[in-house]
Amino acid sequence: PTSLGIPFSEKITSITSGNWELPSTWDCNCIPQFYNSPIIDTFHTVSITFGTEIHNIFIYGVLDASPLIGTININGHWNNNNSFIEGVSSLNFKGEIAQKIKGNTNFYELSINNVNGVSITSGNINIIKTLYLTTGNLSTNNSLTLISNASGTANVAEITGGSISGDIIMQRYINAGATNWRFITSPISGSTITDLNDDFITSGFTGSNFPLWPTAANPWASIYFYDETQPGVQDSGFIAATNVSNPIAVGEGLWIWSGDTITGTQPFTIDVQGTPNMGNINLPLSYTNSGFPADDGWNMVGNPYPSTMNWDAASISKTGINNAIYIWNPNAQQFASYIGGLGTNGGSNNIASSQAFWLQASSATANVQVTEASKTNIDGSFLKQVSGVNPLTINVQNGSGTDQTIINFEANATNNFDASFDALKMVSVNPNLPNISSIMQTNTSTEYSINQFPEQEINIFIKITSGVSGLHNINITGTNNFSRNSCLLLEDLFTGTIYDLNVTSSFTSFIYDTTSSPRFLLKFGAPKLVSSSNVSCFGNFDGTIKYEKISANTFDVIWKNSLGNTIANNTNITVADSINNLSADVYTIETTDLTCGNTIDTVIITEPNQIVAQFTSDKDTVDLANGSIVNFTNISSNGIAYFWDFGDGTNSSLTSPSHQYTQTGNYIVTLDALQTTICFESYMKNITVIGTTTSIDNIHASNQSKAWINGNNLIIEGYDINNVEIRNIIGQLLIKLTDKKDHQIVNLEKLNSQTLIVNIIRKNQTSSTKVSYIKN
Repeated sequence: PTSLGIPFSEKITSITSGNWELPSTWDCNCIPQFYNSPIIDTFHTVSITFGTEIHNIFIYGVLDASPLIGTININGHWNNNNSFIEGVSSLNFKGEIAQKIKGNTNFYELSINNVNGVSITSGNINIIKTLYLTTGNLSTNNSLTLISNASGTANVAEITGGSISGDIIMQRYINAGATNWRFITSPISGSTITDLNDDFITSGFTGSNFPLWPTAANPWASIYFYDETQPGVQDSGFIAATNVSNPIAVGEGLWIWSGDTITGTQPFTIDVQGTPNMGNINLPLSYTNSGFPADDGWNMVGNPYPSTMNWDAASISKTGINNAIYIWNPNAQQFASYIGGLGTNGGSNNIASSQAFWLQASSATANVQVTEASKTNIDGSFLKQVSGVNPLTINVQNGSGTDQTIINFEANATNNFDASFDALKMVSVNPNLPNISSIMQTNTSTEYSINQFPEQEINIFIKITSGVSGLHNINITGTNNFSRNSCLLLEDLFTGTIYDLNVTSSFTSFIYDTTSSPRFLLKFGAPKLVSSSNVSCFGNFDGTIKYEKISANTFDVIWKNSLGNTIANNTNITVADSINNLSADVYTIETTDLTCGNTIDTVIITEPNQIVAQFTSDKDTVDLANGSIVNFTNISSNGIAYFWDFGDGTNSSLTSPSHQYTQTGNYIVTLDALQTTICFESYMKNITVIGTTTSIDNIHASNQSKAWINGNNLIIEGYDINNVEIRNIIGQLLIKLTDKKDHQIVNLEKLNSQTLIVNIIRKNQTSSTKVSYIKN
């Protein structure tokens, strides 16, 4: 470093002062002490190896440098009293002897990769983001804290080979919001309620802040366990804490009342101390069959790790359970539900550390084993909303709060409750809030917060209840995912109003506090398929539209063009209806059935641009004695390929070819300008070749008839012609020739430029030729 007066090539053995900027990669075995706090600037990709004990180093990241991805490898001991700022890469202990950590340090990321282990011997060590345990043991000396604050919560990543001995302190930051009930658990072994008692006010049990509140005869417990074996309805399983010494089992959930005032709370932090839970863990589940499936099997369990856990991780073994999880959202005062990528009220697959949740067992063999591999480095806050999923979601809101329910098509689900796809409805404990759920038409006893079933024609009841009568806002999102259905309607069974959810996304409705039955009926029309084919060539009438719907009901179809004229009207259709021979236009399909009522679909039939085939030649008459070469210039438009017939048995696919004739005669040169093999226009021109009199009558020899434009004249040549009809593109007769001549010339000056159909009628056949007339 030149600022120290030391050449870069020299081995550095001592630094006493100054700023030290490292190159992009550099290994340094620095033997003596680093006192006087030198600054190591890690805005490069840096790999540094420190060999002996390191003292009082301040390492920071440059804010305008990106990315900050340096790696600092420590071979010796660490004796420091400084911090790492977020963005600086991992500090990696990878020595070959047992290493020590001394002093107070805030590590952003800390990696233990030393088979001989690393020990914290003095000071307090804080982890801001992640602790990695790859090889060897980290002895904490009970002085390691995983920090949780508004910026995030630290975690112990998947343990792939290392271990921890000694206690850690695991924090869980609770943001400002409602003083309310919360689901929590402990990420360490050997916890008791004592670990929680100093973090928020408690009451109702021995050792709490107010053990006899509000009265000694009837104390109010602020912490509950849950016992699934208790008989009765689901709420019968709550068991009040009796003493601060009550243990918290690994993976056991608690229901706690927490906050700093009765009406709201400022941010506060829960911390627990002990050995972190590690390895494979079986959540504490039970199943008691009381004959009431809706109330049986409920267990309050928790994420046992000091890390976010992915509920959808393949490494989690699940047996005899319903896959949905439920978490109380204290700010919304609603239960969040999650299953298979869908979440209501903030439900997510990422279960934060210290977060407990409801889980329903379905058999006596119920078991859930979570593993280190189920951890995720995503910093899951309490109730981090699912993203990237957009099912049909119906939200209801009144002055006290909101609730939502999800409806989704899933090919592997059924119309009954599916443990892998459906989440039951858990009603808010706040009586003033609205509650919304869906009920299958064939099963009115089961209410769903998340309801999935195969794509079909079906009616689903939507139940909205509220503790307060008044106007409620109803908002619907995710309707685009159901565009294949012939209709998506929400019928108000009380007023008779029907809302088309493809048009209406929100409305207000007066909900009474006495409502107890479903108020709305959600109608999914049968899946439909509208297919069409466009006009193949400009001016043709070969477009088609097909409307298919597999419905339990027959349906009627009215077909209309853009002018509103009915072009077909069919009734009692069972599967499909179609219409053919269409020109380019905008068509509407008006359908009527018992489920959807009247619906309209719009289909646009298009046609290609009109092809104009035309060419010029540098001469119309050539002499064999002078080379007999004709140069053709293609001036067609809207063609993508070209085919030339020179009339003498030869052809070309060049855009503008040249051709040499070898015999005298009259030759009709034909240019086909093509868009497709069936969509093309032709233009013809006569070329006369003179010289030795060995001409060939091509028309008579080939027994063909042809028509082409020359200026404002239509030239027709053929053999045994009886008559000729000249029509426009829509089939109207413009000119009829009855003269039986092999060569005819028709003046077209009275016509506008257009495409003409020339029908040449001979004794045994009729040939049609399409020619483009451009008026000169």
